[in-house]
Amino acid sequence: MRVFITGGSGCVGHYLVREFLADPSNELVLLLRTPGKLTLPDNAGSRVTVLQGDLTDGARLLHDQGRFDLAILAATAWGGARTFDVTVDANLALADQLIGDGCERIIYFATASVMSRDLELIEEARDHGTAYIRAKHKLVSTIETRANAARIIGFFPTVVFGGGEAPVNAPRSHLVRMLFENKRWLPLLRRLSANGRLHLIHPADIARLAVHFATAAQGDGPERIVLGNAPNTVDELIAAVATATGHRHRPIFRVTENRVEFVAKVLRLKMTPWDLYNARNTDQSYPSAVKPSDFGLPMEMADIHAGLRAVGFAKT
Repeated sequence: MRVFITGGSGCVGHYLVREFLADPSNELVLLLRTPGKLTLPDNAGSRVTVLQGDLTDGARLLHDQGRFDLAILAATAWGGARTFDVTVDANLALADQLIGDGCERIIYFATASVMSRDLELIEEARDHGTAYIRAKHKLVSTIETRANAARIIGFFPTVVFGGGEAPVNAPRSHLVRMLFENKRWLPLLRRLSANGRLHLIHPADIARLAVHFATAAQGDGPERIVLGNAPNTVDELIAAVATATGHRHRPIFRVTENRVEFVAKVLRLKMTPWDLYNARNTDQSYPSAVKPSDFGLPMEMADIHAGLRAVGFAKT
């Protein structure tokens, strides 16, 4: 199978590259702005071609690359002036070029934050989200219009948890970085309790799902796939982190929506409409979320305890 991948040097991207190279019949073409950030596995051999350039120049770089069996559009901009240029315009241009060259299956990456629990795009994300959130919302609504020309599969990860482990040496995900950077404050965190439910998923498990959906039977129209383990409550996650650092979760203060808004007012902190929306909608779980074991595949991270051990955060 011939596979085109963007974002291969990122946290999820490293695992995507490694997982697809596990099949010796796969050939990869990677679009990378900084190829030196990608650590290729030993079995890569001559099966990887790197196109160096910005995502906004990707469609031009693809002109002479021929037909792909699968494309995975994982690269994004996390904020700033170029967010829409990269996340929306560049990905649409790539999709059009790929479809024009005969690619019949495209997996693009969005985020679960732009969807309701019944997988409908939410107006709050479109109107009040950060630049990243608004761009992902627009990407979904526009790239799905190509579903009459190719199979369009949207991946909507929940909270990515992983990275930094050998031998992959992928960058750590945002949540993992936050845990290590704020380790000194965790004794205070274990004193808190909060409402909320959310999913975590390891980037290796995202990659395993990408390989699965690369050949899975086709559904009707554009598909929206939420990626996540079984949901955890916020208190379960706090307790797991406390245990990993040799402590117990002994909450003495419960964080509620009203208290968040009250503290913000007292401290004169400005809460955006998007902040308020998330504070008032603490159940960020999705009944339809999938994980590798749902398809009989092995799991890299069965639960948060395994994840904490894998990234070297737990004491044992």
